[in-house]
Amino acid sequence: MKKFSFARFRSVPQKLNLGISKAKEVHEDFDKLKEQAARNQRELQETVELLRTVSKQYEELESAYYALLQLIAETLPKQEMLLQSYELVQKTRQDLEEALKKHDVERFSPIVGDSVPRDKCKAVGQIETDRFFPGSVARVISEGMRIRKNGRILVFPAVLESVAPSGKKPLAQGAIDIEAQHERERRSAGGEQ
Repeated sequence: MKKFSFARFRSVPQKLNLGISKAKEVHEDFDKLKEQAARNQRELQETVELLRTVSKQYEELESAYYALLQLIAETLPKQEMLLQSYELVQKTRQDLEEALKKHDVERFSPIVGDSVPRDKCKAVGQIETDRFFPGSVARVISEGMRIRKNGRILVFPAVLESVAPSGKKPLAQGAIDIEAQHERERRSAGGEQ
């Protein structure tokens, strides 16, 4: 066997030395590129996940959008039907009022604060209040109808009668009269009787 002697290879040719340093630079550049590729891969995966999330949210938003459009589309015909019904009711109400007016029928109601006129209205309930004297009209629930010429009542107005609150004294008569006067003035300004 032949022995190798390292003496021969001690001096590395200049060209070979340049090749080794170039190889090191290339190897370092390769490592840097490899790290950059790994970073790019991670960023790409994060971007893909983000796009999946955005896509899912878009699908949910699109679904909600179409559900809202469907609800609006279903509501419109119902609203139109209600509007037609309302117009029909208004027309019927107007026709009935005109018919009553032709026969000299008018609306009327008792004055809030006055004593309940038992022969001219119907007390449908009571309300505890210290604003009015007990036995007076506390609130008019619905107006009545009567013939203007002879005062014959066709429909009695419905009222709530005032009663003293439990444990309290009723309002002084002077305050009741002032309250009743204000109510009369308000009604007469509106043309009601």
